[in-house]
This record gives sequence, structure tokens and C-alpha cells, in this order.
Amino acid sequence: MRGKRTALVAVGALLIVAGAICADLLLHQGKIHRGVTFWSVDLGGHSEDAAHIVLEHAAAERLARPVSVLSPSTGETIADIMPLEVGVTARVDEALERAGAWGRQGNVFEQLWERLRLWFVTVDTPVTLDVGGAAFERAVDEIAVQVERVPKDASLVIDGAEPKVIAGEEGVGLDREALKAALLEAVQVGSSRISTPVTLLPSNIPTADAMIALDVAALFFSAPVKLTYRDVTFHLMPEDLMNMTRFCPEGFASGRMLTVNTEQGLATLRDMLAQMEQDPVDAEVVPADDGRSYSVIPSRDGVQVQWDALVRSIDQAALRTSSRHVAVPVAIWPPKLTTLDAELLRARRVVAVYTTYFSSANEARVGNIRQVAAAVDGRVVRPGDIFSFNAAVGPRTKAAGYDEAPVISNGVLTPGVGGGICQVSTTMFNAVLLAGLPIVERRPHSLFIERYPVGRDATVSYGSEDFRFRNDTASVLLINIEATDDSVEVRLSAADLDRRVELTTDPVTDIVSPSSSETYPRVLVDPTLPRGYREPLEPGIDGRTVTVRREVYSSDGHLLFSDKFVSRYEPKDWIVRVGG
Repeated sequence: MRGKRTALVAVGALLIVAGAICADLLLHQGKIHRGVTFWSVDLGGHSEDAAHIVLEHAAAERLARPVSVLSPSTGETIADIMPLEVGVTARVDEALERAGAWGRQGNVFEQLWERLRLWFVTVDTPVTLDVGGAAFERAVDEIAVQVERVPKDASLVIDGAEPKVIAGEEGVGLDREALKAALLEAVQVGSSRISTPVTLLPSNIPTADAMIALDVAALFFSAPVKLTYRDVTFHLMPEDLMNMTRFCPEGFASGRMLTVNTEQGLATLRDMLAQMEQDPVDAEVVPADDGRSYSVIPSRDGVQVQWDALVRSIDQAALRTSSRHVAVPVAIWPPKLTTLDAELLRARRVVAVYTTYFSSANEARVGNIRQVAAAVDGRVVRPGDIFSFNAAVGPRTKAAGYDEAPVISNGVLTPGVGGGICQVSTTMFNAVLLAGLPIVERRPHSLFIERYPVGRDATVSYGSEDFRFRNDTASVLLINIEATDDSVEVRLSAADLDRRVELTTDPVTDIVSPSSSETYPRVLVDPTLPRGYREPLEPGIDGRTVTVRREVYSSDGHLLFSDKFVSRYEPKDWIVRVGG
């Protein structure tokens, strides 16, 4: 009887549970389950549409609450952020889907257990928040202006008095990603304030480094530094060093924390050593009044202080406790004509002279020619030496004083810095030919130029084409060049150079006509000309090959050597330049 009663109780309990489950299913069919909340707002029993309205309202209310941003140092409010205004958004649809899933996930037993549990506890539905965009960045920038601080490097102040250290300061940087995370967390939990997340920024030069430099300065200014050149002595007193020196933090790795390489330092040194520097002076051969003898005014070497090396040496000497001495480093700058060369040239005579002519219309070209002539004029070539035009003249750049004038490029004349100097190299080539000296290097122009002797031009370009010849005699050779507005004359003089030269020119061969013609010229757009302007026709020139032969004889008629110079010229097109 008892067993029957127990079975009935069990069946009744099961029926009650089954009924409760059925009632729960019917009660929450198409609705959010009891016990489900969103930011503490009850969603239980709401249909999906109704719950969506509740969610939207709760999100709008939460995003409208200001969040105060507190200073990391004082704790005071430095900004109030309205989440909605700076672009914070809540993924409401995603949250609604999560809310509706409570009690409806997993197997049957898991769903039953979760439904039963939700009658006794509440669960808050998580929501994903996002933020970004220009409004948020502007708000962050405004906060950054208030909290960020640039680090200050420590420094060593040397103003002619006792050196002193100015301490460095750490900087403060706003951690923007951490601020974003803190704002979203505050909105999520409903907090009304957050502390500004910052990072400390170290200075590039810490105070400890400046203190080390202060110790170095005590030694640097402890005693004079002596400068010597030959039998002359100068002293840099400690007060001089203080006025000249600056703190050099970039020199920590090399141990050069202090340096006199300053504007004041170099000015002091230049004033002190002004009498040491001098330009070279050429020797001069002066004929006597009777015209039968010569005297030589000696040359003088130039002296140039090597300033970079000097300041480095002073920096190093000032760090020594003894031997604070620097021998002033100098470079000796020889003259073009030394005393010895002048002695050897006292009995010189002109052995070759050649002149070429040109138009004076282009002032820039004339200026270039004059500058090159001055650079070479007065140079000597000693016995056995090779003269290099490029080495004597140097780079032709605007910084060196050269202007733009026509040069040959890709078969046409175009503006180029240093245009016109080939007038000088060509004239020199002809003088050397007539003197009977061996040619080491010579290149013809790419186009035939009618104003030069046929097959006897010489082009030069720094870094590529050069004109070089050898002095194969026992005499010093003197080069003199005189340039006017329309001519260049090269004179070669030596004490003992007497050679006879025979030059012959072969018939012209390999004649090639231009690819364009007078009727159908090549058109070049020139941006330097006014738009639509058309310059007069530039005539074309046939390409050709020219061979010049030379035989060089001694004064007694003995053939010393012979050579030939083959010049292959490309054709030059008929050209019309138009403005573009």
C-alpha cells in the first residue's frame, strides 16, 4: 500500500514539473525569458519588438550620460565626454539576439536547467560597444593638449662663467588606446568618471649625463691650452675656453661631450691665427734694365689652417691633465710657379702659340672662357709630368662660378653649366700639336664645328672626357692663356724646346647627311621660349670622319715620333625650336 502511495506521489510530481515546463514554454513563447536584463533593465516577458524598443531606450539613456575624465596628477576633471557625441555606439541588435537565446541553447536538459534557474536569478545580457571617427579623435586631442608634456633634455650651461647643470624633465604622453578602452568600460558598467591613462616619456639627455659632463667641464677649463706653429705660440686661457665651448650631448659615445667647434670658438681661433694663413705667391722672372739678364722674385707657399682637425685636437687636449698642447695643423698650398721653376724658365722662349676666335654675343659663354683661362694661366708642366685639363680646372659647377651656355647634348645644342670651355681646350690642343709634345688623351666633339681647325678640336667634360699631354722634354714648360671677349690665345714657353712639326689632313670620308632636311626639319619644343614662338632654322651639318697626321722632328731633322688623330663626327639635324 505504501509503495503504491509513493508511486502516485512521484507521478504527481512529474505531472507538476511537466505542467510547469509547459506553462514556462507557453508563457515565454516568442518572448524574452524571465530573469534576463540589459544594463539592469528587465527584459523578461517582452516580445522581440518590445525588447528591441527597451534596448534602444536603455542604450540611448546610457550613452547620454557624461563621463568625466580626471587629471592623472591632481584628480580634477579636465574634460567631460558625452559618449553619444563622440561616436560611441552599442550593437543593440546583437544584444537582442543574445537576450532571446537565454533558455533556448544547448540540449533539452541544459535548456530546462537554464529556464528553471532564470526563475530564481537574473542574468545581464552583454553588449558590444564601438567608438571611433573624427569626433572621438578631436575629444582625445583636446585631452592630450591638457595632459601631454614634451620631455626636457638636461643641459650644461656654459656662458663664460661657472658651468651649471639644468636638470631634465620626463615628458607625459596620453595613452590613446587605453583611454578608448577606459571610456568603453565606463559606459559598459555605468561609471561616471575615468582617470586619464598616460605614459612617462624619458628625455633624450638625462640629468645624470649632464652631471657627468659637468665633471668633465671641471677638467676642460682647468688650465690653458697651448697652440704652436713653428716658433709662434698662442694660449687659450680657461676663460677663453668657457666662451668658446658648448655642451655636445651627441658626443657621449665618443667621449667628446664638450667642444670648441662653435661660431664663437671658430671666430676666436680665426682672429688668433689670422696672421698664419696666407695665399700662395708665384715666383716672378724680372728682366734687368739692360735686357740681357733676369732676376727671380721667390715664390711663397700658401698656408691654410685645417680648422676641423684643429678644433678636434683642442677638444682632446683640454681633457688632459698635462701636455695640453696642440700643434696647429696646416695644409701647404704650393704656387703655380715655384722659385725653382722660375729659375729654370729665366731663359725661356715661346715655343708655340695658337689663337681661336668666337662670338662675343653670349656673355655667359665668354665668362666661362675667361674663368677657365685664368685657372690654367701660369701653370707649369715639369719634365716627365702629364698635364690634365680637368685636374687643372676642376668641376664646372654653378657653385664654382660657371654659368649656363650652349653645350652639345644628344646631337643638339642645349644650355649646360660651363658651356664654352671647349674653346680653351681646343686652343690648347692646337698649341700642343705645334709644340711637338705627345698627346695622352684627346676626344673630338660629337658634331663637326666649323669655327675650329678641321679635325683639330678637343672636347672636355669633368669626370669623363679630358685633354692631357706629356712634357717629354728636359725643360719646364710654362702655359700662358689670354682670353678676350672674342678670342683665346695659348702660349707655351720653355728654355730648351726646339722641334719642327708637320701637320697633314687626309681627305674627308664617311660623309653622312642629317636625318632631317631644310624642308622637313626636326622640331624641338623649348620651354624657355614663349609659347608659339618659332626660332629661325638651324642648318644641319653632315657627319664625317677626319684624320689629321703629325710628324715631329728634332732641331737637327731627326724624326722623333709620328701620330694621328681620327675624328668621327655625327650628322647634326636641321632644327627648328618652338616655344612650349
